[in-house]
Amino acid sequence: MPFVWDEKYRLGIPEIDRQHQTFLLLLNKALDFYTHNVGRLSTADLRQRVLKDLANLREFARAHFATEESYMDIHQYPKKVEHQQEHAKLLEITAHLQEKTRLAADFSPQEWIEVFLRWYDHHVQHVDREMGEFLRAKENS
Repeated sequence: MPFVWDEKYRLGIPEIDRQHQTFLLLLNKALDFYTHNVGRLSTADLRQRVLKDLANLREFARAHFATEESYMDIHQYPKKVEHQQEHAKLLEITAHLQEKTRLAADFSPQEWIEVFLRWYDHHVQHVDREMGEFLRAKENS
């Protein structure tokens, strides 16, 4: 089932909203690939694909987090440290999933997508929403 951008994810900060949409697009592309190709690939090829996808998502997340953190710096967001800790959690989760994929005999290519989506859903609707409200208020004052 594809992941759909929904208004519940909109923060009202165009650059961040576009990046959040891109994040979902990347997850959807990966899910589509695994849905249609998992049975056609050897375990080694599948493992390499998962590692590549995780590395790409990690790099995208780092760049996105830098964008959010620059907004926080500009507007002196008081919860920046806590927010950065949430970002660090995803990077730690990614490192754990990469290690698991490298070492485990049995791994699920869809597992990491589900983990990322759960993190995304919570983070954007709660942690980013609070930040977005603060940033919009600062920009409008």
